[in-house]
Amino acid sequence: MTLTVGEPLPDIALTSPDGETVRPADFVGKKLVLFFYPKDDTPGCTTENKDFSALAPRFANAGTVLLGVSKDSPQKHQRFIDKHGLAAPLATDAETGGLSDALGIWTEKSMYGRTYMGMERTTVLVGSDGKVARVWNKVKVKDATKLQSPVLFVFEGALAEGKRMFSEGRYTKQIATQQTVNNNVYLG
Repeated sequence: MTLTVGEPLPDIALTSPDGETVRPADFVGKKLVLFFYPKDDTPGCTTENKDFSALAPRFANAGTVLLGVSKDSPQKHQRFIDKHGLAAPLATDAETGGLSDALGIWTEKSMYGRTYMGMERTTVLVGSDGKVARVWNKVKVKDATKLQSPVLFVFEGALAEGKRMFSEGRYTKQIATQQTVNNNVYLG
């Protein structure tokens, strides 16, 4: 399977650092940004997780839940969270047959002539209906737009919804302007 916009995200269980099961269906009714990354405590993955953690309040204000996913163990995730003070929640994907396998982002890679299986850095925005709304494939950590794109995509949707509701007379101009200027309140 590949990630296709408009298709439901497979409801395959992940494991939180405290050992609880987390499923994509747990987030239906909220928007969800899943960011798949290769490995805890590597330079690029640490940067990515810190950047998402720094943006966590903006996502929350937009009614969007964050979830970082790798195949690292729940215990390793907890040490990673504690070491770097991460605010973005993390989950462990199954070694085989996991969500990343189903989405085709656990893939063969090569480096220095050696081939191995690894996570393709991918960010997925899932709508409140549980369907894939947007996909950012083969993300580069140093790409400044990488982390801003999901944020801006979420806020642009909120802004468009606010303008639509205003045009329908459901919000006053003052409220709509305040929400537009601050980008703090999701209207959906």
